[in-house]
Formats: sequence, structure tokens, C-alpha cells
Amino acid sequence: MISAESGMESIRLGAKFMPARLVPKRADGSMPDRLIWGEFDDKAFQSPFTDEDLIAQAPGIRWFFTSLDFVEHVNVNSNPIPLRGVVMQMSRCGSTLSRMLLGQTNGAFTLSEPMIVNLTLVGSPAPRFGQVMRAVFSGKAGPFERAYLKCTSWNVLHGDHLLDAMDGPPAIFIHRDPAEVLVSLHHSKVDWYSRLFIGDTPPESPPDPTTGNARFLAGMLEAAIELEDAGRLRFVAYEDILDRFIDGDLPEYLGYEVDEATRSRMLSVARMNSKEPGQSFKSDRAEKKRVASEIPAIRKAASELTELHAEACRRSAWHREDHRSSAAENDGPRR
Repeated sequence: MISAESGMESIRLGAKFMPARLVPKRADGSMPDRLIWGEFDDKAFQSPFTDEDLIAQAPGIRWFFTSLDFVEHVNVNSNPIPLRGVVMQMSRCGSTLSRMLLGQTNGAFTLSEPMIVNLTLVGSPAPRFGQVMRAVFSGKAGPFERAYLKCTSWNVLHGDHLLDAMDGPPAIFIHRDPAEVLVSLHHSKVDWYSRLFIGDTPPESPPDPTTGNARFLAGMLEAAIELEDAGRLRFVAYEDILDRFIDGDLPEYLGYEVDEATRSRMLSVARMNSKEPGQSFKSDRAEKKRVASEIPAIRKAASELTELHAEACRRSAWHREDHRSSAAENDGPRR
């Protein structure tokens, strides 16, 4: 580790350091919020989650600490990689695949659920959160032309704040049959309901975990609908990910091109398990539907999400079919 002064001087001289993690302030007030800055290499992050790459590189790089508010005074002296898209998601719905597909496009730098976002999004005014992210996109070395951020599921609940802080980039929201997602959340044994109230206190506990999970999904769907009503994102169904990312509306919307080499790379990663590198993808949809049908609490919870799910599907279909109509008028799909 080096001193903050040495780190800032290195940045002034052209070194690339990016904020990697927030260390929250101590409860007794003896230490403020602090940012950890790291000098990472010029290669794209490849792990399913960005922090896995940061941890893997940590032993061999230079680090330093600053207070969180110091980001307002840092002269990163280089143009940040332009953020061309934000992927929001319903949870367990193919968002990691979407990040991998974007990572196969020429010149792309992708972040996947980085803790620097999760720890600074809530509680930081939009300008400060924006400064943190600008420092992230300025501090990554490499031949990158565009950046994409894949968010943690609950981030959509703060979607306006997130998009405002980053000057309103294009965004999508990926959704999936709630019954299938509820099965995944059921197996995780994690308290998802409390994520509705990050930065606040839950008003009451749900009667059971599955009901809490369903309320969590409902909150995210409602937040995404509000964002699309405001023209801030597009809905994407799990079933349409490959079609829309390769041949649909998303290359133009998110600012990338799909030539034959890119198409080949995208199809290649789509055959792999996005969470288990090196393993082939095997669909679990039939198994999830079977489990959902056998657990009364999941059946009931999923039925209460029927209208929201139908609305999400309607919105996804509009973008999909509208693009196909436009493509047909122009003698084929645009890439």
C-alpha cells in the first residue's frame, strides 16, 4: 500500500487508479467513509462478478486509501470511458449472460454488480455517486471505447438516482417468469425482502420468506415500469436475450455493432454457464417450473405477481416486435 499523497501524485503523472471499494465509516465516528483505490491492469474484467477480478489482482498492485469526500477533489486527468448502457434486472434472470454478451463486443469494458456501486448508491447524493463512478471509468487502463454496468437486482429500486448520477445512459431491465425466480430465491435462503429498504428500516416483517421474496420482486417490477414510463429503460424478457442482443434493437440502443466475428463470440459465450466459467450451459427452466408447481407458497406468491409479469411481457414484446417491423421495412435485421 502507498500513501494517498503518492497515489494522487501518480495519478497526476498519468497512472491509472480506480476506486474499488468503499470501507464504511465506523459506528463510533472514529473513522469516516473511505475509498480504496487500486492500479489495475489494462485487461477487461472477465469474472461473473467484478469484485472477483479485483480480489484476484489485489496482491500484485498498488493501493491507497482516501476519504469518500476526497473524490470531489481528485483530478483524474483523463477522459472517462463513456457509459453506454446499464443493465438492471429482476434477479436470476440472465443478466450475467447479458454482461458476457456485451463483453464480447469490440472495445467494451464491463462491470458486474461491483460493490463500489452497492456501497455508495444509497446514502450518497447523486453528484457524489456520479463522481465516484466517473473516477471508476477514468481509472481503468485499457483500449476501451464504451463501458457497461450490470447492476445488482435491488439497484433498480434506486434507478432514477443511479441514472441521474451518470447523466442518463440507456438502460434495460431483464425480467423472467416470477415462479422460476421465486424458486431460485427460495433455494438461496437469503432475506431478499429487506433489500426493498436498503438505507431504511423495513416497516414490518412478511408472514413468511416466500411472501417477502414476492414483495421484493413486485417492488422491482413496479420500479422498472415507472422508469420505462419515464422513457429511461427498455424491458427485455429472459427468453429474448440472445435475439435482442445480437439481431434485435439493443445493438443500436446500447451503441455497439455486431459483425460476424462478434456474433461468433457472442454465440460461443451463450453456450457456456455464465456463473461457472468452463462449464456448458444447461437450462433449468423445466426443473424450476416443477418445483414451483409442488410448493404451495410459491404457487400462491407467483399468482399474485401475474399482472405485473404480464405487463412486463407486454412491454418487452412491444420493443421486440417494433424492432422486427422496422427491420422488415429495411430488408432485414439491423446489426
